[in-house]
Amino acid sequence: MSNALKATRVSFAYNGKDAVALVSVSIERGEFVSFIGPNGSGKTTLLRLFSGVLAPRTGRVEIFGRDVRSVGRREMARIVAVVPQETATVFPFTVEEIVLMGRFPHLGPYGFEGDSDVAAARDAMRVTDTLEFADRHIQDLSGGERQRVIVARALAQEAEVLLLDEPTAFLDIKHQAEIAALVKSLSAERGLTVVMASHDLNLASALSHRLVLLKSGSVFAEGPSDDVIREDVLSRAYETEVSIVKVEGRPHVAPRLWTYAKRNGEGK
Repeated sequence: MSNALKATRVSFAYNGKDAVALVSVSIERGEFVSFIGPNGSGKTTLLRLFSGVLAPRTGRVEIFGRDVRSVGRREMARIVAVVPQETATVFPFTVEEIVLMGRFPHLGPYGFEGDSDVAAARDAMRVTDTLEFADRHIQDLSGGERQRVIVARALAQEAEVLLLDEPTAFLDIKHQAEIAALVKSLSAERGLTVVMASHDLNLASALSHRLVLLKSGSVFAEGPSDDVIREDVLSRAYETEVSIVKVEGRPHVAPRLWTYAKRNGEGK
């Protein structure tokens, strides 16, 4: 396999404070990788560096062997699709209009959608089970339905790489399961390279081929779930004690609340 994404000794700072410090990580074509770690560990910043939204202060970020800084925005949008944590919609667009926005990188000089663009949007809505909402306004949908629409918009881009920033944040367990199942099936069936930033360790463990655990802007551990979702590793990374059990063959994390309560004088 060849690398789809690669960061080599990459650093980036906000207001002089490092968010990512000398990080090196590579992601192969067709791989599903999740960035996990405490708040402020650099997960979203690393996603933004891979998308080209941010430029590294030091180091190099590559997409399919090319420096991302050499790739134009329109071309980048044909290669990389992003599903953000939250998407604000000021105007009452319909679902179909939202999904058609994903076709922008493929439109001609006059910016009009053709039959092929409509077909791609419709296919993306069919795959995400949002075609029945095509004529409804995005504001009229539930949180899970809206998130599926945003995934459909990303799919309509027909990109090779899908970047997901906390895709199930603020969703109830039913909608979390729907989005997780959708993303996993798309990765497997379409061969997409998927990179997800997530606070949900159990979701990341269930979906990913490999995990990259970040702490204070650096790589703390990486590898398959069994190598990263371990009590000793997570307890040091998150500075709290955890327990690990196996659920459907995958490690599942739970904080040791009783130990935490006793340490803070809340237990008897």
